[in-house]
Amino acid sequence: MNIIRLTFANLKRYTKIPSILLSLILAPLVVIGFCIFLSGDASSSQSGSLENIALVCNLESNIPDKSLDTKYQRELINELNVSKDSIYSLDQKDNALKQLKNNKFAAVFIIDDNFSEMIKNGQKPTVDVIKTSKGGGSLLSESKIETFINTSLKKKIDPSFSSKYIKTTVIAKEESSLKSDFMHVFLICYMIYINGSIICKDLLDLKKSNTLKRMLSTKNKDFEILFSLFLSLFLIQALVYTTTLVACNILLDININTYNILLILSNSLLCTGIIIFLARICKNEATISLAMVGYVFFSLATSLPSLAPNLGIDIPFVVNISKFMPIYWTIDAIINGNYFKNIIILILISLVFVTAGSFKLKEFAKN
Repeated sequence: MNIIRLTFANLKRYTKIPSILLSLILAPLVVIGFCIFLSGDASSSQSGSLENIALVCNLESNIPDKSLDTKYQRELINELNVSKDSIYSLDQKDNALKQLKNNKFAAVFIIDDNFSEMIKNGQKPTVDVIKTSKGGGSLLSESKIETFINTSLKKKIDPSFSSKYIKTTVIAKEESSLKSDFMHVFLICYMIYINGSIICKDLLDLKKSNTLKRMLSTKNKDFEILFSLFLSLFLIQALVYTTTLVACNILLDININTYNILLILSNSLLCTGIIIFLARICKNEATISLAMVGYVFFSLATSLPSLAPNLGIDIPFVVNISKFMPIYWTIDAIINGNYFKNIIILILISLVFVTAGSFKLKEFAKN
């Protein structure tokens, strides 16, 4: 009962310390803000067509002449999934090219009025493509246009052709909920360690202000005081960052599951172990900050082969070192779905830090 009372007393104390309170408020805001930025950037790049292209062609909707046959133009637009904002009439060609020069489009395709008529007559029309010197992001669209024209001609020549050929449809593969929400969960876990140094300083402040000595003079046992400190450190981090994950779910509509929550809790537990370990071996705030930030960046650097495999950093020595770091197991859990095993490993690593940093409270308070 004393442990619970002492734990709540510590939690209440944390909410009254300006440095800790500010960090606990700012950290979630930074994470959520960064996630909103990434989500907005991803959604804008995924909207519209598969490639950011523009079409210059005349349709019934953008020219007075309603008699113009635009059947195949419309079918091609549906095939390419081009938005209305990216379709210009032939007299607006200069405007489309201006947008191309401003890098709004990767390429501009020009379709003449005789496009449908030529296909109907069994002739192959030509579609001009204009790209900048840095262009090249329209290969898929070029291929689809060529396929569309060839298929339309074959179907025109042989009406039964549509039942004889195998149709291939390019479908943008949806990322699994695990991978699509990777950055959100990873950022939260990363901020746990970055923010840990501020909480670690509080233990040293308790020692410098002789608060620990006064706590030892009470009837509470050393074990109860130490365990309440450990539990309050864990709970304050777990509550803040689990709430951050829920906020991301509400604001950004990301998928969260029990494993994501357990992953954040296990990282909070590990960070608590690191905090106790650093408080035991470090003598001042500067050393704590340097040690915590250095550990986090070293952990991130050695985990780069897992975080960004496309970089080609596959050094066995670095990979082996990364397996002693929490970032590696966090990344592997989210990307590969190895939650159960990796959470157990994170808990075991945290126990190592707690054991290595364990101390007799009286000795810590007096030294």
